[in-house]
Amino acid sequence: MFAVTSNPCGISAAGDEWVGRWRARKAMHSACSAWGGMTTVDNIKLQTGAARSKKRTGFTNAVRGFARIMGPVNHVSPIAVLAIILSLAGVACIALTYATLTGVAPFELSRQALLVLVAVNGSIILAIALIIVWRLARLFIARRNHSASALHVRMVILFSFITLLPAGSVAFFSGVTLSLGLNSLLGEPVPAAIENSATMARFYVLQEANLLGPELQAMANDVNNSKKLFNESPIRFAKFLDFQIQARGLTAAYVTNASGVPLARAQEENSPDYTIPRSNIMAQAELGKVTIFSDVANSQARGILRLPDYDGGYLVISRAIAGRVLEHFAQTQSFIAEFDEIASNRNFIELIFMLTFIVITLMILLGAIWLGLRAANDLVSPIDRLVIAAEKVSEGNLSARVLLEDRDDEVSNLSHTFNRMTE
Repeated sequence: MFAVTSNPCGISAAGDEWVGRWRARKAMHSACSAWGGMTTVDNIKLQTGAARSKKRTGFTNAVRGFARIMGPVNHVSPIAVLAIILSLAGVACIALTYATLTGVAPFELSRQALLVLVAVNGSIILAIALIIVWRLARLFIARRNHSASALHVRMVILFSFITLLPAGSVAFFSGVTLSLGLNSLLGEPVPAAIENSATMARFYVLQEANLLGPELQAMANDVNNSKKLFNESPIRFAKFLDFQIQARGLTAAYVTNASGVPLARAQEENSPDYTIPRSNIMAQAELGKVTIFSDVANSQARGILRLPDYDGGYLVISRAIAGRVLEHFAQTQSFIAEFDEIASNRNFIELIFMLTFIVITLMILLGAIWLGLRAANDLVSPIDRLVIAAEKVSEGNLSARVLLEDRDDEVSNLSHTFNRMTE
């Protein structure tokens, strides 16, 4: 006689285990077949899932997927907060440096302050690079310990490659363009043209000075010989000065005291107002030398010479320079000074440019690694749940179900199908 057991069909425990595994394999096979070779939506989805899918648009699915990858904001790690702060600080330093170098900022920074900005940018680059290395090291250690999937590593490598390729290409070609632009700006033709313009203007000014010097000496002799007229009749002496400027092609002539204050004058209509010469010019003229100087604002060449017979007074004369040559000459001198400053700061400009692109590239790379990890988690998590449920079914637990998420993709369809197979 047979012993009565709890198994009415007479199936052994080994048979129960075999049947459970057979059912699990059949369920997984049916689910995978439905995922890879499905014919209609109704064959692989629950009715609620199908109805929900029909109501969604592509834009809605994209928004939901992005929000799912971004994850909840209340799970941000301190390292992520530090990375965000460093990225914002890097953007602020880059904007401040750019505004300062281009003159957009309402203030000017000294070279020392710019060097401090460069040091800050370098520190931010180092900090972000350390965070990236730390995050990658954690990922590869977790992969070696089998606590991270190969998909995590692949997604991070893929996102990093997609990020570095365009960013690196833009940085490289922008650097080459900047270098070529600086070469063309600081090369031989441009400084040669500026220097030639300055030489031409300088030659014209010197020529006018050479012509004005003899006129000043000759007129000073005439004025010294007319000292008696100066003492007896100031009106007639003024007419004498007027005759002198007309005959010599001058715009104005002044007889001044030792302090440079005019005692007598003669000037053409619309001629610029008289200004006392600078102290260094007065000091040179006090030595009895013919001193020629320029009035750039009024395009005038001026000369001053001491008059011994006028109690240490001076004769000051002016002559207009045609075509505003003095103004152009001053502008040329300013261009030369700016050009020399740019040439001396070329390496500094290239350094700022390089640091700017490194900061931007590292920030993008850090974001790409973070997005790659989140995207990998989004793909791996439902598959892991599906594998765990399949293992439970293989152990005979036919009530195992996969936790369904509010998503509409192939992984969700596979989970729905698996749940249907185990019903």
